[in-house]
Amino acid sequence: MPFNDDYIELNNIIASAHLGITFEEQSKLQDILLNIKLYKDLKSPGASDKVEDTINYSDVINFIYKELTTTKFNLIESLAEHLVSKLLNIFSPSAIEIDISKINPPINHYPESTISIHIYRDDKKG
Repeated sequence: MPFNDDYIELNNIIASAHLGITFEEQSKLQDILLNIKLYKDLKSPGASDKVEDTINYSDVINFIYKELTTTKFNLIESLAEHLVSKLLNIFSPSAIEIDISKINPPINHYPESTISIHIYRDDKKG
């Protein structure tokens, strides 16, 4: 875990992505659910009350939506690694945790299911 336990948490972000290994999956956008923790020392923005001293979560969400609609992924794992790598480079948190769930994946006999992954990366691991 990061040295500082402060984080910004973005929960229940529902988005669509080109995600899947079959033609059927790739031919239409797949619904996903994201939960993200961006670790950052929040003492300075808490004292200054200035958005430039923190991570602007609106910018993060807009970036995620843009990435998901302009990039295709076969695996949910590669989607997660792509987002984490970009978020670490662009927004400079000390670490990131991301949970991504694929809503209603094409699994026979389980139409209401989800598939989820959890990834943790810090700026030292990359």
